[in-house]
Amino acid sequence: MHRIPVVLICSCFLALFFSSEATAGGGMVDENMRVTKEKENLEHEQEIVRKAESEANDEPSDEPELIQLYSQDELNGLIEKHEHLKRVRDDDCQFVRDIKDRASVLRYPSYSYLWGDMLLTATCVKQDVANGIKYMQYSAEEGMPEAMLRLGMFYENGTYVNQDRSLARLYLREAASLRNRDARLEWARLLTDGKGSPAEMEQAYSWLFFSVYNTEERRSDARKVLETLGSMMPPSVVKAARTHEYH
Repeated sequence: MHRIPVVLICSCFLALFFSSEATAGGGMVDENMRVTKEKENLEHEQEIVRKAESEANDEPSDEPELIQLYSQDELNGLIEKHEHLKRVRDDDCQFVRDIKDRASVLRYPSYSYLWGDMLLTATCVKQDVANGIKYMQYSAEEGMPEAMLRLGMFYENGTYVNQDRSLARLYLREAASLRNRDARLEWARLLTDGKGSPAEMEQAYSWLFFSVYNTEERRSDARKVLETLGSMMPPSVVKAARTHEYH
């Protein structure tokens, strides 16, 4: 019987020992990296919250003026005028990280809308349709009618998403109920397909009739939709819808 040299046996045991130690060490390194990353992310989120609270309370900040972003009211005004993306471009895309933080961490509805639109249209960032829709949905869930309107039109026309007119109706009606003028026009236009209930048509007619538009183009659109929708309703119902704005 052959005898295995003691030196070879020891070498094998040492190789196994160091191999297991290396594996365990590698696992510890990965775990330490994960914990460090999570700590950095948490600290970053806490800093975002601190800055937001400071801005809300008008507290002085040690940060340079560069980081001062649009107020919620200012951004809402830009979105209403469809000038939000232009403003980001005019600012040389310097606020991209701050916009993303306010959308992803603080979940401000107006910033979720802005960030979602930037992702959808590749404004200052690489296009990411899936996340763009997700942030639009975040904004809609927080009650922003402009986001509901956009999602309603996406589902109505099959833009970025699979066409789903049931979802389109849900989004457009909810946005219209929140007094969004463009949504009221699109909701009434959608009902001219004859698939709405009499109550929906009467309400939509009243909403649109009492909406005020700033451009002749939109006023002309509204008149045409009112004429078409009114022709589908009894004259007495049209008269009642013109008497006072429904809720």
